[in-house]
Amino acid sequence: MLERLATSGAEVTETTRYNRWLRESWGIESTTRLNESRKFISQTALDREELDYLNEISAEDAKVFETVQQRLAGLGTNSLTGSQLRPAKD
Repeated sequence: MLERLATSGAEVTETTRYNRWLRESWGIESTTRLNESRKFISQTALDREELDYLNEISAEDAKVFETVQQRLAGLGTNSLTGSQLRPAKD
């Protein structure tokens, strides 16, 4: 998935860096969360089978998120693009 993001020219950030990215990249000062999702359910409301299923169907997303977070922290940037998103060659 990271390779596809890199090839498409996507720019990726994550929510804790979003306002800083908006300010530094676009000069937009934002303090609202107008599009914030409403919470409908919590992890504690689910049984083990439901949690296992959700973990299974989101496993690839979790890997991408973890990789993006690690690379953002390692580079000290607000976003990643292109080769920064490509999987590391072993």
